[in-house]
Amino acid sequence: MNEGLNSLNFNGVGKCKGGIFDSVNVAGTGKIEGNIKCSKFDSSGSAKVLGTTECNEFFTSGLSKVEGNILASKVEISGLLRCTGDINSIEIDTGGIINVEGNIKSDIIHGKGYLKANENIDCENINLSGILNCNGFLNCEEINISLNGISNFNEVGASRINIKKGHGDYCKKFRMLEKKPINFEKVSSNLIGLGLLSIRTYTESKLFANIIEADEISLENSEIKVVRGKNIKVGKGCYIESLEYSESIEIDEDSIVAEIKNINETVNLKKDK
Repeated sequence: MNEGLNSLNFNGVGKCKGGIFDSVNVAGTGKIEGNIKCSKFDSSGSAKVLGTTECNEFFTSGLSKVEGNILASKVEISGLLRCTGDINSIEIDTGGIINVEGNIKSDIIHGKGYLKANENIDCENINLSGILNCNGFLNCEEINISLNGISNFNEVGASRINIKKGHGDYCKKFRMLEKKPINFEKVSSNLIGLGLLSIRTYTESKLFANIIEADEISLENSEIKVVRGKNIKVGKGCYIESLEYSESIEIDEDSIVAEIKNINETVNLKKDK
């Protein structure tokens, strides 16, 4: 609690200016015009912030849109969040949908849901069951993803990456959203606008990527242009255009690798010449 600060509560429909509050609670429809600072932001309805949101805890179980940056120790989403700026946090827990037009920077990203960054993701550890899309550079120490839908990476740099086929019913997330006290027609419109209501996105479990580079790599159900690493294991359902390894390689008979290079052999050939 912050003594001397008032809390901001929306139980019906309303709007107000930004400012500094103890907590912000949206159970109806709330619009905040300007930057806000608070200890906790909690929305179970429909919230719109026209500015940067700075708080210790950011929770959304309904529909939230932040036209600015989110600066929070913890971001926890079980509904839908759209952020037009960047998210900078210590922990992101997604059980719903997070769409970020800018960058994501967080120590830990985990949960069961959908996460998209239109630019870069910088993280120590990602442990996600669902869908992860990154249009920029994904920089992470360790990545573990259980695919429940179609994920897309542009370029990845990591120490360890493990991609496997999941077995969950991700469409349950949308049936849960229908039960929330929000305008689901508006939610559906947002999902269509983000390209999230494609049946193929949720009925297939696959990763598409341009470049993956890591020391330890294990892949399933992946189509990748270039894979580079020390120890690489290519499991079932993969197609890789070019693979470069330095120590060990294992390829499942169900997968196709068009070109394979042993980096050490290439280096030795150059030295011999």
